[in-house]
Amino acid sequence: MKTTSRLGGKVQLAFCATILSLVAVAAISFRGMIVSGQGDRSVQHTHEVLENLQGLVSAMQSIESSNRGFVLTGDESYLQSYRAGLQSAKQCEAAVRSLTVDNPKRQDQLSQLETLMAAKIQFADMVVTLRRSQGVEAARDAIQSGTGQRIMGKFQESVGQMQDEERRLLVLRNADEKQWLGRTKIVLLFGTVLVLLTAAAAAWIVRRDRSRLGLAEEAKYRGLLEAAPDAMVVVDQDGKIVLLNVQAEKQFGYRRDELIGQKVSNIIPEGFAERIIADGTRSAADALAQQIGTGIELIGQRKDGSQFPIEIMLSPLESPEGILVTAAIRDISVRKHAEKHLAQMEGR
Repeated sequence: MKTTSRLGGKVQLAFCATILSLVAVAAISFRGMIVSGQGDRSVQHTHEVLENLQGLVSAMQSIESSNRGFVLTGDESYLQSYRAGLQSAKQCEAAVRSLTVDNPKRQDQLSQLETLMAAKIQFADMVVTLRRSQGVEAARDAIQSGTGQRIMGKFQESVGQMQDEERRLLVLRNADEKQWLGRTKIVLLFGTVLVLLTAAAAAWIVRRDRSRLGLAEEAKYRGLLEAAPDAMVVVDQDGKIVLLNVQAEKQFGYRRDELIGQKVSNIIPEGFAERIIADGTRSAADALAQQIGTGIELIGQRKDGSQFPIEIMLSPLESPEGILVTAAIRDISVRKHAEKHLAQMEGR
């Protein structure tokens, strides 16, 4: 019972170790999913900032282009494009400010951009007013003064710095994500190997302890056989002898290694060898239900060929290899001689 209890405890311990390993692998996988999701969101966020910054530059370029078109042609349709550019620039600026609300440095840079945007729009409005009030020459002179170009240059330089910083962050975030994914793969691989090793170790421990338990049970059974006063022979389902005690060696004149693996019919040639085999080939339930406890008289045969009367009692035994049959064999030569002598006395 103690051995079985220890075996059960080791099985439970091995099972718990495997479960803990699986939980650890699952936790690492879940953590990897979270970090990967966060990395994806960070990368997407950076792309959105870059797209809106580029949209802001395009809107300001559209404002400048529409302003010059109106100066050159006086066509009011250019002013519609001019106003559309103003609206687009405001939307892109607001989007960038919202995306970088938790970044004080970006907020300061956006304030500088707003100042440059306001200056550029003020200059463009002034050129439009000159074109309407003083004609194309006055407006052209204002444009050629270079004020608008200088403002636009500073604006594009400031936006470029912001774009470069976002691209740098994008590279870092991609590198961090790849590094984390690489580590996660390594940990998952290691965890999977650990789970497999734990399961294999658990199976090995269970198999080893069961083997030890089987050996202990076999040693115990061997001890019982050796302590028996009669010859004891254990036969498998094929009718071969798998165990015997020293009394069987003495009684039949064989060494143990001469009988192990041999047919039981070598020592019980007449009558009952087939019955022992039949008991071995039946199911466990049938064999145990039909256990033969009464002695049956037969003739045994020694190694030298001499025969002698024996009495056999059979008992089935469950084992991992199937049903075995234990035969208790008693030499009844003395009893038979006494019975014969008694019968002769009665006859006289």
